Amino acid sequence: MKRKLKKAPQNILLGLFGSVLALVLLELGLRLLIPHNKYYALYPNLNIQTEFIANQYYSGLPLEFQYTSNDEGYRSKHKLEEGRYGILALGGSTTECTYIGEKANWTFLLEEKLNAQLNTEVTIANVGSAGMSSKHHVVQLERLEPQLGHVNAVIILVGINDFIKSLYSPEHFSLDKRTLLAKAFAKYPRSENEKWYQRTELWMHYRDFRVVRAKKRHGAIKSFVTTISKRRNALKNARVSSVGLSLNNALAEYSSNIQSIVDYCRDRNIMPILITQPTLWHHGMSEREFELTALGAYIEGDSTYSASAYEQGMNGFNNVLREFANDSVRVIDLANILPKDTIHLYDHCHFTMEGSYAVSEILLSDLLSTLPIK
Repeated sequence: MKRKLKKAPQNILLGLFGSVLALVLLELGLRLLIPHNKYYALYPNLNIQTEFIANQYYSGLPLEFQYTSNDEGYRSKHKLEEGRYGILALGGSTTECTYIGEKANWTFLLEEKLNAQLNTEVTIANVGSAGMSSKHHVVQLERLEPQLGHVNAVIILVGINDFIKSLYSPEHFSLDKRTLLAKAFAKYPRSENEKWYQRTELWMHYRDFRVVRAKKRHGAIKSFVTTISKRRNALKNARVSSVGLSLNNALAEYSSNIQSIVDYCRDRNIMPILITQPTLWHHGMSEREFELTALGAYIEGDSTYSASAYEQGMNGFNNVLREFANDSVRVIDLANILPKDTIHLYDHCHFTMEGSYAVSEILLSDLLSTLPIK
């Protein structure tokens, strides 16, 4: 009995030593075999097919959707490679278009149509991801373009997330470097992290596991339905405030971010294509239409802004893009072309399947005459 008691501390130490050694070996193995040393805007090699359980709230969407990405972390049927005209598509959820399905996405349709009508083969590498703003796009472009290579043009549908975030206090969305990187990229080099444990492969792979698991459940989470219902009820009962929107600082920052994107493209002989963001908000919209915009509305206590105020606010961000139009910067004013109706938009800004098809047709008509390829 005494011998067992004497050996107990030794066994504990041996156990701890074995555990530490196993973790060290695992860390070394991960660094050697599957290291985090590149940037991926989306998790690579995704192939998700799932049911969208919120169909009862929205029209113009399929019952199921598929979401895929290639081994370089973007969505396309083709690769960015020598001999193909490469277009990097940046944006938030209106570029990602998760719920309409892979083949109804406007970048997928546009890529198909360009390849059918041009002699030069085209790749549109879609890295759109929900919640991205112009601040994220600057970081994405600066890191992804040199890594991916073969990017001849950048197409960016932007503005809605900058606008919505501008309605909140600046502190609510202030981003330090790691937070910005963690949002802009699904995976990024562990060396970008500051804390020692976050610079380990073990921590990075644990993070990947949690996020990918959540991604696979995307669109099939009952809490999402609850959120929609609560937001709609809150908006329906909210008092419309007569206070106007104060966006000067947000518009100045937005303009600065877009300028950074344009400057980067100019310095590398890349064609920037800026697309204004269509929204459903408009003067005189019905109560039903306004209710559909609940996930994009800012509700403070029991008050919100009017449909006209939201429309004017979004137009302020679109006007910033319009001001960049010149011989070297192409601006496609989608916001003034796409109808503001529920045939094309199922909520405040997201495209139905028919809306996405219309977007691809509008962009095709413009790009066939402006891209420097035949």
